[in-house]
Amino acid sequence: MHKDPAIIWGTRRITWGQLEQYCATVIGQLKGLGIKPGARVAICAPTCTEYIIVLFALWRMKVVVCPVSTRWPAQVVSDYLSRVNATLLLTTVQIKSTFQTVPVRTLHLNEVVGLTRVRIFMKSTIPGNRI
Repeated sequence: MHKDPAIIWGTRRITWGQLEQYCATVIGQLKGLGIKPGARVAICAPTCTEYIIVLFALWRMKVVVCPVSTRWPAQVVSDYLSRVNATLLLTTVQIKSTFQTVPVRTLHLNEVVGLTRVRIFMKSTIPGNRI
């Protein structure tokens, strides 16, 4: 089972074993940022393998995931994040630059999925990592 594909995205293939490793890494990163069960974490990103990995990790942490449309203007996103009481917004490099005034800490997906030693691991095992 661990060698069976969990995520197939174009030419990318991530096995259940790899997904487990990635999720454990993301959970460690998020716990290091102070994210605890019950916290509300928003995600605003196009669908990609990193999004799926982070989503699985957040669910395993029992975190409330607050999806944010990439089409919403910055003011709507800011209002939404305040209303849902989000503690963190995960997004992409391209989208983060449009959210200069959001009321929560904002990180790129690869800052969570790819910090320091993990960045090398993720880039070497997921070909085409563009986020």
